[in-house]
Amino acid sequence: MQIPKFLQPGQLAKLNNELISSTGCFGFLDVESYALSVLPENNADAFFRYSVALYCVYHDQGCQFLNFFLDPSNCPSTTLSYQTKFHFLHKKAVELTLRPAFTHGMVRNSVSNGFQSKMQNYFTQKHGATNFPGINQYLITLSDLDWKYATENLVKDADSFYDYLFQWAREFQHSNTSITELQVTFADSIYFQKSIDIRVCQSLYGNSSHPSDYIDWTQEKKLHLNSWQENIKRSFKSGNIKDNRVFCRLLVDIMASDLDKPKNSTACAKKYGFGIPM
Repeated sequence: MQIPKFLQPGQLAKLNNELISSTGCFGFLDVESYALSVLPENNADAFFRYSVALYCVYHDQGCQFLNFFLDPSNCPSTTLSYQTKFHFLHKKAVELTLRPAFTHGMVRNSVSNGFQSKMQNYFTQKHGATNFPGINQYLITLSDLDWKYATENLVKDADSFYDYLFQWAREFQHSNTSITELQVTFADSIYFQKSIDIRVCQSLYGNSSHPSDYIDWTQEKKLHLNSWQENIKRSFKSGNIKDNRVFCRLLVDIMASDLDKPKNSTACAKKYGFGIPM
């Protein structure tokens, strides 16, 4: 059973390293832990596992950085710019239809209906099939051949997206734009800014050595997110960030300058291990 290149051992790191060496920009925050550790048992299992794993790659680690490379105005050639819509729609299907269906489809009819439509008209080619009231009722109508066809389509489009990003990096080497110029465009883009959201900040900081259990992230978003975005952008444009690992470490350091300060006596007590009786 074919596995998407994004999920094969070492392939995500290989792609990210190619983007960094060729363009000076990265596409993913973390590339070390997304190879499939358990092989699918059957075609339906493969479709489920690939959908969820690709979501983690595209959304959790690619953030909005990937959309920079899918913006036709940034492409190093017209050949690539003509391909952007196809790859964007694939990425959107994984992020907004497939993964949500497996996680929320049982309780949200809109998600279930969107999933059924996508499966009927794209993945399985069962055009005009009846819409079922819930995702479970629909799933049991799919045969192993349906799942095989759907999985093959998903892998084909994911691999095409992977190859597109690799080609983007290769073609940029022959463009008239310098790496420094592209880095400035990358850092100034809305995609760079939107990638540094509170979800990413909380995840990076929570996995660092800094204490984070007392932090009110809703409040910190209001107080500091804009300054964190500006500071990391300034560092990237100055050439201090060579890859995604340096980016993550520096962003944590930037946050620590604001967050390693207990905001009140209760937070201070909690930080140093003293519980406050209720």
